[in-house]
Formats: sequence, structure tokens, C-alpha cells
Amino acid sequence: MRRLKYSDHWISLSLFGISIFGVVMIGSASAGSAGEYGGTYALENMIKQGIFLIIGFVLMMLLRRKFSTRWMYPRTIKAMLIIVLILMAACLAFPSVSGSKAWIRLPFGMSIQPSEFAKIALMLMMSYYLVETPKAFKNPAHYVRRFTTIKQYEHYRLWQCVGRPLAMAAVVILFCMVLQHDFGTSVIMAGIVAVCFFCASDRYYAKFQKPLFIGLVVAFFAVILIGLPILTHVLEDYQLGRILAWLDPLSDPYNTSFHQINGLIAFAKNGFFGLGLGNSTQKFGYIPEAQNDYISAIIFEELGVFGLALIIIPYTIIIYRLFSYAYKMNDPKHKIILCGIASYFFLHLFLNLGGVSCLIPLTGVPLLCISSGGSSTIAAYVAIGIAQALISQHNREKTRLAQEGI
Repeated sequence: MRRLKYSDHWISLSLFGISIFGVVMIGSASAGSAGEYGGTYALENMIKQGIFLIIGFVLMMLLRRKFSTRWMYPRTIKAMLIIVLILMAACLAFPSVSGSKAWIRLPFGMSIQPSEFAKIALMLMMSYYLVETPKAFKNPAHYVRRFTTIKQYEHYRLWQCVGRPLAMAAVVILFCMVLQHDFGTSVIMAGIVAVCFFCASDRYYAKFQKPLFIGLVVAFFAVILIGLPILTHVLEDYQLGRILAWLDPLSDPYNTSFHQINGLIAFAKNGFFGLGLGNSTQKFGYIPEAQNDYISAIIFEELGVFGLALIIIPYTIIIYRLFSYAYKMNDPKHKIILCGIASYFFLHLFLNLGGVSCLIPLTGVPLLCISSGGSSTIAAYVAIGIAQALISQHNREKTRLAQEGI
């Protein structure tokens, strides 16, 4: 228990709060499918989610005590990415779910989504290469002897410090997007990698961060303004349908826009306290699998603005505390990892609420620890376990220095 005092209790309480709230809302949202799957369907989903939470909690506590960036070496990082890619490749042998081949089927109706854990692997990989690689070039004389010109040396340095980590990340992201057809997860991975790169504090990266930011903004608007005709030849039919439904939700209300329209209806029926817990009507066949990606719509319908606050406030606390600790960290690897975890939670929140409310195209991204799903829940707890380990190390060192009067 003495070690727990160095953790951030606001993060832990917020995580436990949304997890318990999620179990309750999964039961409520699943009740709408009880007629199709049986009267115990809601209870089964609640128990299943509870098991995932217990597994996640055990892993979080283990990582909080044992995780350290000292074991991060090139071999371990590469081995971790290779294992993730092998598991993601294994998904291709299983039937697709909602158009994506992102799950490995397990016995007893269980499944695992390796790409959820790939997000954490990318954070760790980026933190290592963005910190350790520039250190190797602090003594240029060691490398200049290997090249005939300074230009060759600079090209080699550019590849090692910038090209290699981004290329390794791109392999994972493109694998997820092109082969697994999981656009939402790919967007989150790309966002995490971008945030990690912008948080790199070595002076060498400063000259690349601003051009990269401008390039991302230009690419975003280019896709919106001129990219739609190109996307029609690249995206799957269901992905293109989500974009068209976002641009005009009333264009095909009984097909591509069916989920979006019924999600908006759920949002429109709320008031401040909603219709009351369990009183949703949209979960009865209008929003299939309402306990998954569209659970935020059910929450808003049943609990109104109050329910939305129960989502946003704990998420905001977690994200704010992670970014605030990242700012305090002396170790640049710790800073990058905490920023990556904070962006991980933020992107899931933004893409889920934005997609359900039609502010952005629907991406099929779950609401961490609230939506039904084992992989996303366990991955979220693993990420918080890593964050708490780094926070505990920081607070323990801060206490030691204070006691020594330094």
C-alpha cells in the first residue's frame, strides 16, 4: 500500500468510475437485444465486461510496480512490434466483423483485437527511437568517418532519427488500414505517432515538427476538398457509406445512414436527465449492438446531459493529469509515453462522440472502458498501468529529493 501513495489517485478514481458506469450502461444497452439473444444477454455482457475489468486491473497493478523504460532496447522493441504484426496478420484468417478483419476468434465466444495493443507498442517504440537515436549522434566524429561527405552523414542521420521510426510506425498503420480495413484504429495510431513526434524534445526534431504539422493540416483539407473522388477507389463500400452518411445523413435513411439517423434521434430525445436509466427506445432494434460503438447515444438518451457529463468529466481528468505529468517529467522517454497515452484516451473520446453525433464520419471506435469490449478495456488498463509506473517513479524521486533538502 505504501507504493500506491505515489500513484495519481485522480487518474485511478476516474478510470474506476467510468469502468463501473460502463458495466451498468452495457447492461442497459444490451437489454434491447435480449429478445434476439435471450433473456440473460444483458447479464452475460455485464459479467463478461466485469471479467475484462478484473484482468485489466491485475495487469495495471503489475505494470504499475514492474514497468520501467530501462528494459527498452532495440531488440525488445522490434520483437514487440513483430509479435503485434504476427497477431494482426493472424486476424486475416478469421471472418470479418462489420467489414474489418481485426479480431482473432477464441473459444467460448471470446475474441481478441491485437491492434488495440499495437497502439501501446507504437507509443513505446516512438519514445525509444525519438530519444535514444539522437543521443548516438552527439559525437559526429564517430559517424563522419564512415561517410565521404557531410551530406551523406546528414542523410543517414535523417533516416535513423526520423525516417526509421516513422517508417516502422507506417508499416503497422498501413497494415491495419489496407489489410484489416480498420480505418478508425489506423487514425488513432497515426494520431498517437504524430503526438509522440511533436513531443520529442531533442533540438534536432524542432526543424521537422513545424513542417510536419503544416503538412498534416494541408493533407487534411486536401482530403476533404479534393480527395473524395480518390477515396471512392480506395475505401471499402461500408467506409465510403459512412462518409456519405456524414455529409448527408438523410441521403439513404434505410441503408447507409440508418445508424447515424437513429443515433441522432437518441441524442434529440434526452433533456438534462434523459428518459431515465433503462428507458431507451433506440436500443430495441434501431441501433444494432448498442452496447458497443453507439453506447454513448444510449447514455445520452437515457441520462441526458448529466450522462454525457459522466463520460466527459472523468475522461478530461485522466487526459489533463497525464499531460500535466508529462510536462513535469525530466526523462524525455517518460514525457513521450505519457503524451501518447493521453492522446490515446482523447482520440477514442473524440472519434466516438464525434462519430455518433455526426460531427465527423463514423469510425467504429469504442469508448474506452465504457463500450463493451475486452481488448480495448484491457489495453486501456495496461496503458494506465504504464502511466502510473512512470508517475510513481517521478513522485518517489521528488519525495526523496525533498527529504534530502535538494
